[in-house]
Amino acid sequence: MDCGVAADRLIYANPCKTRSFIAHAMERDVRMMTFDNYEELLKVAEFHPNSEMILRIAVSDPTATCPLNLKFGCDPVTAAPKLLKQAHEEGVNVVGISFHVGSGCNDASAYRTALQHAKNLCEIGEGFGFKMNIIDMGGGFPGAEHSHNPFEKVENLPRCRIREASGASPASQPHTDPRRHPSRRRICPSSPSPPPPSIRRTALELRSKTTKSKITMTVIHQMELIGSNKIGVLPKRVEALQMCREIACEKDSHLNDSSFMLVDLDKIVDRYNLWKRELPMIEPFYAVKCNTDPVLVRILATLGCGFDCASKEEIDVVMDCGVAADRLIYANPCKTRSFIAHAMERDVRMMTFDNYEELLKVAEFHPNSEMILRIAVSDPTATCPLNLKFGCDPVTAAPKLLKQAHEEGVNVVGISFHVGSGCNDASAYRTALQHAKNLCEIGEGFGFKMNIIDMGGGFPGAEHSHNPFEKIAETIRDAIDEFFPDTDKRLIAEPGRFFAAGPFSLVANIIHATQVPASKITKNPADDAEPGFMYYINDGVYGSFNCILFDHAHPVGFPLFDVAENSPSMVSTIWGPTCDSLDLVEDKKLLPKMAVGDWLYYPDMGAYTLAAATTFNGFSKPVPMYVMTEEMWHKIRDSCHI
Repeated sequence: MDCGVAADRLIYANPCKTRSFIAHAMERDVRMMTFDNYEELLKVAEFHPNSEMILRIAVSDPTATCPLNLKFGCDPVTAAPKLLKQAHEEGVNVVGISFHVGSGCNDASAYRTALQHAKNLCEIGEGFGFKMNIIDMGGGFPGAEHSHNPFEKVENLPRCRIREASGASPASQPHTDPRRHPSRRRICPSSPSPPPPSIRRTALELRSKTTKSKITMTVIHQMELIGSNKIGVLPKRVEALQMCREIACEKDSHLNDSSFMLVDLDKIVDRYNLWKRELPMIEPFYAVKCNTDPVLVRILATLGCGFDCASKEEIDVVMDCGVAADRLIYANPCKTRSFIAHAMERDVRMMTFDNYEELLKVAEFHPNSEMILRIAVSDPTATCPLNLKFGCDPVTAAPKLLKQAHEEGVNVVGISFHVGSGCNDASAYRTALQHAKNLCEIGEGFGFKMNIIDMGGGFPGAEHSHNPFEKIAETIRDAIDEFFPDTDKRLIAEPGRFFAAGPFSLVANIIHATQVPASKITKNPADDAEPGFMYYINDGVYGSFNCILFDHAHPVGFPLFDVAENSPSMVSTIWGPTCDSLDLVEDKKLLPKMAVGDWLYYPDMGAYTLAAATTFNGFSKPVPMYVMTEEMWHKIRDSCHI
């Protein structure tokens, strides 16, 4: 609309909308909206009484690239007629039928089936007095000219009969282009339909029965700044769960349902102290890719961390915080030429490589570099094994690369490895250190001063990890004593999730809740008579939960507030807010009955979440809210300029 598009040229085609978004649509006079459940009718009746609702039915091509009917659309035979009746009873104006056969449709006949259902439902809707003048055929149309299911085939699907607008004769062609068939039912009405004469508001259950009466609000003593970010300074330490409850209560009092990320800065210091206690001989170089949050970076810089950067942008983010170049390692074995030149401009010298071609680039664009050879030694059970993409064979390829570096005049100063993000087998570090010892001896034979061992990442971020950090640290200490006793080498590592995961807690709001047969969730027909629930929250896999796709994570959330005692648990699905059925956060999860406006709490959400989050479909990223105790604030403030 900011581009000058009128409201009557928009359709709000999300059947499960946030209350505040519905109210915003009313403010901007966007009337056409889709729905597929009774709960949505109640929200619309309360927050947008002038809406023109379009009932979305589930008719999908099961072979489509992205089928959508698991998340959206009601059954066109059993549920849709009932919803039309309920809309009539609630005084909500229904003006048409919508469907989406699936993104990347492969079977054009799905459109015919859907249109046949639409015709039948239009007749039912008109029986309730609705002017059913809109058919919304959704998407699924191919984008590539070479598609195996070309657009022309979709357009010329077998002829079927579509009910026309009132007063017109039956049409025999499936096209809905009003230029070719002026009497046809329209995709967009020529003018907004008048609202029904009266709207009967129905009270909507906005919150489940949770215990909040005992919440005592913590007084924030002062607000401070780290960089340009506001920090709430607390008189004493408060558990993250308690603090999130207090923030949620405050947001509720202002009718603010946006998701947020609590960042407990004291926990960053706790993790740093744990590292120095268990591995005092190893310098941590934080893996910036894990989470580029500016406050996290500044706190770690103040504590004395180095930084593992993988791009020009990450180098600039860190150095713009005042970090010196010798505290950075450019730990990407395959770098863009312009990025190598940028590293030279900023005097970042430590860089990794694992192939001959990289040596040639470095020799040309950064002759003063100090190269670290990355070898492939990985834990095959790690959450994210990395040796398929990075690292050379430590036995066959690495000695040859050291020889080639000598011949090309490139300075090699050490050995690097990464056992895999989310390491499960600590013995992988021992194997890697043994290879590093052998290769250091070979490199020294070529005249290199092999004075750096970079142990990469793989360190757990959650305190309750099944492979605790203390166990990994013990294995590493023993291996160092075995292979590098009394060493003068500089030992570094690249922990990412170790620092980033725990301090961040995500709180998301339930924007929609609907009851379904449990069989729809369990896929077990025997559960058909049992109740199940589908909840939609305002963060998903296109946002903070991208870690499900890219980091193989399995976030586990639970109600932010205590539920009533003896509340039964029911099988549930947690969906993200976008219109993509891929946006699934948790499935087949047991939860007590929740309601619109309730909050879900997800701890340990700082690693590989915000760093890759998008605003797809127009949904915002959660806002970080930083807190720190007064005692810790004074220590950090006095130690360095932040």
